[in-house]
Amino acid sequence: MASVTRLSNSALRASLKAPAFNGRTAAFNAVRCYSAKTQVGQTSSRAQTVSMNPKLNRPSHPQTLKERFAEILPEKVEQIKALRKEHGSKVVDKVTLDQVYGGARGIKCLVWEGSVLDAEEGIRFRGKTIPECQKLLPKAPGGKEPLPEGLFWLLLTGEVPTEAQVRALSAEWAARSDIPKFVEELIDHCPTDLHPMAQFSLAVTALEQTSSFAKAYAKGINKKEYWSYTFEDSMDLIAKLPNIASRIYQNVFKGGKVAPIQKDKDYSFNFANQLGFGENKDFVELLRLYLTIHTDHEGGNVSAHTTHLVGSALSSPFLSLAAGLNGLAGPLHGLANQEVLNWLTEMKKVVGDDLSDKNITDYLWSTLNSGRVVPGYGHAVLRKTDPRYMAQREFALANMPEDPMFKLVSQVYKIAPGVLTEHGKTKNPFPNVDAHSGVLLQHYGLTEANYYTVLFGVSRAIGVLPQLILDRAFGSPIERPKSFSTDKWVELVSKLLNTQNYDMQRKKANDWRVLVFTGWTVHGMVYAGRGRLGNRQSYAWAYFSLRGNGIGIPFGSCLVLSWAYAHALSRTMCSSAGAIGDTFLCDDVVIGRRRGHGEAEAGGGSEPARRTLAADPAAARGSGSGRLTLQVGYG
Repeated sequence: MASVTRLSNSALRASLKAPAFNGRTAAFNAVRCYSAKTQVGQTSSRAQTVSMNPKLNRPSHPQTLKERFAEILPEKVEQIKALRKEHGSKVVDKVTLDQVYGGARGIKCLVWEGSVLDAEEGIRFRGKTIPECQKLLPKAPGGKEPLPEGLFWLLLTGEVPTEAQVRALSAEWAARSDIPKFVEELIDHCPTDLHPMAQFSLAVTALEQTSSFAKAYAKGINKKEYWSYTFEDSMDLIAKLPNIASRIYQNVFKGGKVAPIQKDKDYSFNFANQLGFGENKDFVELLRLYLTIHTDHEGGNVSAHTTHLVGSALSSPFLSLAAGLNGLAGPLHGLANQEVLNWLTEMKKVVGDDLSDKNITDYLWSTLNSGRVVPGYGHAVLRKTDPRYMAQREFALANMPEDPMFKLVSQVYKIAPGVLTEHGKTKNPFPNVDAHSGVLLQHYGLTEANYYTVLFGVSRAIGVLPQLILDRAFGSPIERPKSFSTDKWVELVSKLLNTQNYDMQRKKANDWRVLVFTGWTVHGMVYAGRGRLGNRQSYAWAYFSLRGNGIGIPFGSCLVLSWAYAHALSRTMCSSAGAIGDTFLCDDVVIGRRRGHGEAEAGGGSEPARRTLAADPAAARGSGSGRLTLQVGYG
């Protein structure tokens, strides 16, 4: 398999240097850059003329988001064209069979402009950490937390907006917030025992009736105009979500009426007010923080990828987000914070007010020993404490340090990483965002855990819809990866094994080690004190592991390697730990070891199903060009 080509950042920047754009190119001159709705105290239409400052030849009003995006878009399009033209054939990743069967975990194959998740550092939104966003993004008057409107601007353009731009965006979302009468009636007729996320997805899907993109596409539009209609739909959709979400909340849990949108207030205040918490300034601040940090987390998570995938078929933003919300509703994704709160509540009943290290440790072990996981701990990518968790923790320390459930969360945060590390089955023993959010919401009276994922969904829309606009602007194609059946994968890896060229440098193999096993379950292997392989189920074909690469071997067959390849293999496998000649130990597979011209050794192995690696001792005296046949047999 081709190796990964690493591109120098400086070389890449040089090759992608695009010409400067003083204004919009001809392709974008016809784009409507004024939004369809109003700014504060103004009446606006799609055909409204922008008044200009004759001295500066610039608009006299604050530049709108759509205007700014249209201005910077051509340069970004040219950058992508240059990247693909110069490096389109370069290999940027390699894929193992384990990744194929493991949920495509870690495969680098998506474009997502808004955020990048580093395993050690955490999330960055357009290159900015959460603390940086908290510092740089505009805030409400007297507030300390960033407004999610500002993050939406940042995700779409890569730029930090001004306070005036954010105020204008808040006003525009307020102006677009009304939902059609039939959608209100649809929500009102849902049974109260229908999960809030199902109602949420249903209402968003119904808004398809209002889609300007769908209507324009049906009439026929130029591809270069796709993004403009997608922008309008996305703005409409985000603006309407608090109205929809709060109506669901009032119908299911409160039986009250939804307060009207206040046109002079920000997005988070209006949402909090419609939920019934507008008078609590701390809750409003919490919601601003919550909606900001839950927006985006790269493009590979279920809700983000689903929205992108469905959108790649040119489905409208309404249908695309509805699909993403259905993914978010899954217990392995957006329902996690609900599970955390339930688990913490159970723990509180057991330990009471005694939050001693011993009590928390005992409860953690009881959870693990019962075959369950500790909810809210671990992450598919992160290998440190989630910065989103820390942002919520800092908010709690500042606003609710004596809350009993917060004290419990803090004690679990202190004890759980050590217990999980000792347990040994968690790659990341640290908390993620879900470990904290439920306790914060409960403190302020939003106690309906069934509803928490709806809040997550409102926030996630602010993160995924900018990428959908960008997808349309870049002309991204429909997503269509290739798939194979297991039988076909067996065939492919067998061909790979049979055709791979093992002609290596001719040299005497004084040291060698080869791992061969076929048809048996390997429960665990230890090499130089490190876990190297752990299959959870039996395979009908062997799995050969070499620094992450997988090669299949048909059951019962033998593996033939040249001496030189065996030598190179041993060098490769020893490059990160241990020394050449160390023995691999497995639960039920025995690996032989030979050093120089000595006798073959057999190590370990479980009875009665002990297997040994048989080899011809005479072959050890062959030259580098000789070949050695190794076959698994019963000892």
